[in-house]
Amino acid sequence: MLRDPTARACVIALVLLAGCESEAGPREDAVCLENVALGEMSSRSAVLWAREETRGYLHARVPGGDGRFVAPFLARYDHTARVRLRDLAGSSELVVWASDGPSAEETPPDCAPRQVRLAPEPNDPTPLRFAFGGDVAGQNVCRDRAHGFPTLPELTSRAHDFRILLGDMIYADDTCLEEGALGNVQVPMDSPPLPSLEAYRAHWRYAEDDAAYRALRWGAYAVWDDHEIVNDAGPHHDHVRRGRGQHVSLLPIGRRGLLEHDALDLPPSDTSTPLHRRFRWGRHLELVLLDTRSHRDDDAASDDGPEPKTMLGRAQREWLADLLRSSDASWIVIVSSVPIALPTGANGRRDSWASGDTDRGFVRELRGLFEVARRAGRRELVFLTTDVHFTAAFEHHPFEDDPGFVVHELVTGPLSAGLFPFDAFDTTLGTERVLHFVPDEPVRTLRDARPYFTWGEVEIDREGALTLSARNADEEVWRATLLRAPRSR
Repeated sequence: MLRDPTARACVIALVLLAGCESEAGPREDAVCLENVALGEMSSRSAVLWAREETRGYLHARVPGGDGRFVAPFLARYDHTARVRLRDLAGSSELVVWASDGPSAEETPPDCAPRQVRLAPEPNDPTPLRFAFGGDVAGQNVCRDRAHGFPTLPELTSRAHDFRILLGDMIYADDTCLEEGALGNVQVPMDSPPLPSLEAYRAHWRYAEDDAAYRALRWGAYAVWDDHEIVNDAGPHHDHVRRGRGQHVSLLPIGRRGLLEHDALDLPPSDTSTPLHRRFRWGRHLELVLLDTRSHRDDDAASDDGPEPKTMLGRAQREWLADLLRSSDASWIVIVSSVPIALPTGANGRRDSWASGDTDRGFVRELRGLFEVARRAGRRELVFLTTDVHFTAAFEHHPFEDDPGFVVHELVTGPLSAGLFPFDAFDTTLGTERVLHFVPDEPVRTLRDARPYFTWGEVEIDREGALTLSARNADEEVWRATLLRAPRSR
């Protein structure tokens, strides 16, 4: 449901509307749109998002059909618009354009239809393939002047049913200079400093100016990680100093930037609706998108209290536990923006699930969720993670008395950011490393870094066999096929 009351009044589906006033300046001509995104795909609907500064209304229609959709571009939301597309077929086309008025005008003749792929019904065994990745434009590894974000064209040229944007899709607390960290000439970014909302907007607009980045966002689910806010962000660690000792919380501002610039079914003014979601793709896939930032305990706290230290917060943890008990999909694939096995965080803090050589991780909460899955008859789970800027894969066997229960974890990235490989990993959950794809020596040029800019792919065949793989722009660097695990009730 479209939740923005200011946009709802201007939405049109199958009927024409009148009387809605746009906040953008008037123009006479309609134009095709480039900066568009499609997300939140279900079996019948999706969310269309666009940004356009000079026209007043976003239009979309299904070629040959009666359905038309309209929403206003709102200046107070950085000239963005979104609309929930309803009653779509499982695979169809959509034409998207902008004009000055809300009436259903003729489509500009040069607007090519865009493919819309929706989720199959829960009993449909149709095979699927999707990609995931994160970490873009960090550490002054940004848009190359000649090639843009160098890995993304190859990623977006591959056929996927959907993609997952797995956090750190901007680095709001970083910068992009003309001379990149890898010695190449970049497109520089002009951004005010945090904590202004305009700083977040500038980073989103910088990324969206890249054609391959825009293509990545068509047919994608998005989660956030810390750099959409600030490094290692959470409710206890999201402040910057402004003025005479005044501290400003960045979580609300970063959330506003995210909701303004991603195809989520929430208005940017929303401050409280949970960001964790689930999507069913046919018989074999339950896709779970976690929010690892909004509800976490202090990273510096020890995990030694009567209740486990929480990364998810009580409501999200109980929601996930209920899902683990109830889903009848062949596979539950859990998207976590932070890794299980790899300890991260500065100055003794623990930003990921792992404790490492401290007691400050979030392992007890995670083990408890694994126990819920085991009691529900699950024998295998899959976690997709990023954040650490190198590629690795792990098998976790968290129960000594039940070695057949396994959690598979694939960590990929960055898509285009600095490389920071390290060797240590946490064995608390009976962890074995099965892939460690890192450079042998420090990388100093964009050319040498390119093989280590990676993304992950998941394929599930008609019988339910799942394959995990990691790729770069030139080749597949790792692949593992998992048999469909029988459930024991």
